[in-house]
Amino acid sequence: MVPAIRDPEALASLAAEAAERGIRGWLLTSEHDPSRPQVEQFHTEVTKRGLACELVVEPGLGHDFPEDFGGKLAAALKFILR
Repeated sequence: MVPAIRDPEALASLAAEAAERGIRGWLLTSEHDPSRPQVEQFHTEVTKRGLACELVVEPGLGHDFPEDFGGKLAAALKFILR
């Protein structure tokens, strides 16, 4: 949630093994978060490697949690545990 990913490629290199084990991912970032480009790159890289991963970009927000964070967390858990 609102990750600050410094090296998307290095972190994504673990995705293929995670996907084989059935691990799923869910990412929340925001429109004005300075780390958004790295989060989007990470999402692209892990999905290329077969990891089921959902990315949610919260509009109009900076590096912060959205007001409806509880609902987002419930959606994340539903996706991950599917």
